[in-house]
Amino acid sequence: MATRPTAQYVQLALLALDAYNRGKNAKIAYDKKDIESSKLASSIGTAKFEIDSDQIDGALASGFSASSYTLASGQKVISYRGTDFPDFSNPDQTIGFLRDVILGWVRSMGLAVPGEGSQPYFAQKFYEQITGKSLFPGAGRDASSPGDIIFTGHSLGGGLAGLVGSRSCTKTHAYDNMPYAAAANENIGNTPENAA
Repeated sequence: MATRPTAQYVQLALLALDAYNRGKNAKIAYDKKDIESSKLASSIGTAKFEIDSDQIDGALASGFSASSYTLASGQKVISYRGTDFPDFSNPDQTIGFLRDVILGWVRSMGLAVPGEGSQPYFAQKFYEQITGKSLFPGAGRDASSPGDIIFTGHSLGGGLAGLVGSRSCTKTHAYDNMPYAAAANENIGNTPENAA
């Protein structure tokens, strides 16, 4: 017998979809002449959009994108964006796709060291920015629970959500996610500042 989706599951699926439409590489094109009427809504159901990851140095260059939302209850949601499948006749879209494959999929599946500049690295940085917590605490860094937060994402974004969620022991709803278990066993923030 199949279980019926709850309102929260439906909302998390919508937020996983909405992450594709936020930030500088949004899938929805805005009318530059009439930006106010073509702007995305700031709320989706009871979730209010807060911030995207574009301000993190290097995130856009890696193809990484994520969005943060706050539910009416005050609970935070981080939605990691998945892969955009391109029109391969468009060189810019093809390069973006290859970035997702090399810096996202390969690194998130544990087939190469995630390290600085990879999408798992930026998924960690966005988590730390939103929660104020570290996935890999060293001296003087807070390792306590991130609080009342949920991760979501689709495809590559679902894998990134699962990766960060598994490392932080946080509730995660991933949709058609890529494998991430191998990378979850590695230190995705493989930088000297994160060494314990």
